[in-house]
Amino acid sequence: MKPSQNTTKDDGSRIRRRVSSHMTRLFDQWSFNAICFLIFLKLLQLCKLLGAKPRENGWRKTAGIFLKGDISKFMLGVFRVTPYSDGAPATDMEEARARFLNRFGEFLRRHGELHWAIEQRTFRLHRKRLAETDLLEADFRADGTLENVRMTFDPRHPPALPEKDIQTILSLFVRVHNRLDSGDEPTRARKLYRIVKRRVLYLNLAGIGSRMEAVHVLRRVMNASCVSFKPLPAVSDEDAILAARMATPDSAVFRHPGWGLLNAFVRIHPNLNEADLWIQYHHVPVDGLAMQEVLSELKSEWGEAGGMCFPEPGSPAAAVELQETPRKGLYRARAFYRFDRLLEIRKRLNRDYAAQMRGPATIAGMILWGLAKSPDLHDVKMLFPVDVEPGQAAEAGLPPQRFERELSLVFIRPSDFMTHAEEMGGFLSFQREFNGRLKKTRYRCSETYEMLELLSMIHPLFYYYAKYLMPNAFQDVVGTFGLSVLRHAEVFIAPVTDLQIRGFLAFGRMDMPCRGGGTAGCVSICGTREQIQAYLAALERISENYESFLEKT
Repeated sequence: MKPSQNTTKDDGSRIRRRVSSHMTRLFDQWSFNAICFLIFLKLLQLCKLLGAKPRENGWRKTAGIFLKGDISKFMLGVFRVTPYSDGAPATDMEEARARFLNRFGEFLRRHGELHWAIEQRTFRLHRKRLAETDLLEADFRADGTLENVRMTFDPRHPPALPEKDIQTILSLFVRVHNRLDSGDEPTRARKLYRIVKRRVLYLNLAGIGSRMEAVHVLRRVMNASCVSFKPLPAVSDEDAILAARMATPDSAVFRHPGWGLLNAFVRIHPNLNEADLWIQYHHVPVDGLAMQEVLSELKSEWGEAGGMCFPEPGSPAAAVELQETPRKGLYRARAFYRFDRLLEIRKRLNRDYAAQMRGPATIAGMILWGLAKSPDLHDVKMLFPVDVEPGQAAEAGLPPQRFERELSLVFIRPSDFMTHAEEMGGFLSFQREFNGRLKKTRYRCSETYEMLELLSMIHPLFYYYAKYLMPNAFQDVVGTFGLSVLRHAEVFIAPVTDLQIRGFLAFGRMDMPCRGGGTAGCVSICGTREQIQAYLAALERISENYESFLEKT
């Protein structure tokens, strides 16, 4: 997200001079646990004043603690890309797969922001840089077990092990993977590596050097980006093909077996000349907006086989999709809505009330306000992730070289602004406050940004004590419901953390063309069945009758 056009370097410096991060602003409801948490934050502030400094990025450390499982990953979809660099059509599926992997591997090598894997330690996940960009091609059975795997090694770093020994390692990898239970993802991957490594060391290899190289090859298998292929149905019914290409891959079944950043699902069209990519990302090393920009670059560079049209809301191809997650009782849903009226109302608000809102009416703010009108989310504190770039530090008068691109968070309780006599007055007051919090967070001078920075100074064990000893205090700060918007994403599948017990919503583009005319957007919801049903009803009202949220009750 970019700063608003009327934001200048002087604005950033002025904000930093005027804003003293009063940690009390993080709390809008008080309890004993909240007071204890506030005292702890104040002690960390004192330590910072005395010279203590965080050793790593606050968001990255927090993500490594709270975003560990499969449900914490997000997924992005891009459709109708042309997968071959020379433009010549493929003759069969095997050729299509080979040519795709070759081009995809080349693309990964040119993008350093994708050269990450996960490293599991006792209390958290760390990100680690990779020297090699390898691809693990996985053939999954319907139950999620592996039928076969093949490695496409980075040609810059070919393995020193003979091919027959590599195949032995891959066969061991498949057998052990299929015998392990489907437990928590990081723990399962570590167990897989430990068992296979022990067996690799007992292989009939000549010398200690060959054994160590075999272990290194196993690490490369674990750290590789996983790619699996599935053809779209060879039918003449366009509605059936559209429904199949819009079906979200079940990442709870077809999981990355190792620690690699990407889990890519590639659907090849029957004509073998176009493909749909669904890529699941681990949230610890990377964030949504940065990855969407990379995916948009891929589509622009590779080209499109034709314009993508969403199914018309209400049609069979647009039926609500429900998938179970690895966590019992938690589901992901995907639905399509028309947002034409919402976007038109936003234009009118920006035309008539921009000065009163001190900035534009944001899509995120409008949706949060509408959702807070629902009985299920009334009086709920809500979370909104914000992309923070190094260049924004320079605008705030800070040295940009000290910072990396990261996420920060905005927390707000919309119902606190529903005390006005008129709904419009309450909304304008809410959007004005929301815009202010967005600006301060992008300039790295909000209370939430400092809180993440302070918490990065402590050992991860504290988070576990706090999570179980004072969970309400954490939830009072970060909220129990989350929403994210990637306005250029065709499809954005929602992640969720342990703290957002009321669920998480993710929105991509809201103006995708529909087959039947008009435009629509895709919404992903993560929550319980009851929460999903309530949010679907609330979104129906937001898309069809947003005016009711701005009128007198």
